[in-house]
Amino acid sequence: MATLVINRYDSYCGECRKSASPYAESHDKVYGYRPGEGCGTVFDSVASDYFGLNMKERIAEMRPDLEWVGFDE
Repeated sequence: MATLVINRYDSYCGECRKSASPYAESHDKVYGYRPGEGCGTVFDSVASDYFGLNMKERIAEMRPDLEWVGFDE
């Protein structure tokens, strides 16, 4: 199990730190410049590196199925 980190312009897997879809249930695919297979971990929580206005609320609307664990520091 891993945290899905969603930011303002990107998202990534907290396990392998490679790009991931903000809507994926597990990390099956790497997106971006070097696409490929993800690490396969299942997302059980969500966080963000971006401290912008209403980020927690925006992510809660996008991913109500994942537990908010705070900002990735």
